[in-house]
Amino acid sequence: MIKVLGFGLASSLFLLGACGGNSPQDECNKIASVACSKLYQCVDPATITSTLGFTSQSQCTDSYQSTLHCATAQANCPAGTTYNGAAADTCVNDYNNLACNQVASGTKPLSCGQVCQ
Repeated sequence: MIKVLGFGLASSLFLLGACGGNSPQDECNKIASVACSKLYQCVDPATITSTLGFTSQSQCTDSYQSTLHCATAQANCPAGTTYNGAAADTCVNDYNNLACNQVASGTKPLSCGQVCQ
């Protein structure tokens, strides 16, 4: 269960974070923060540590921000697409509203596929 979450979350967040909200960097950071917050709300910390290696929520967030290249997020929208801040904000809100069973199963909000259009 958590293995799917770990890999699914990272790959979906790359797509989400690469093009996110107010500024792409800010939205990328928000997505990493929301993802880790939901992870720690839904999965016990011992399982997270043993499966994903994170010893704290802040370590999770830092790791995802690094994985997602949040510092250079604006450059990560695919060629021929542009960043859509409204869609990125919707993505963050939708991700934050996922139920724990959705988080654990690797569900990704549909709105998150629209941040680069």
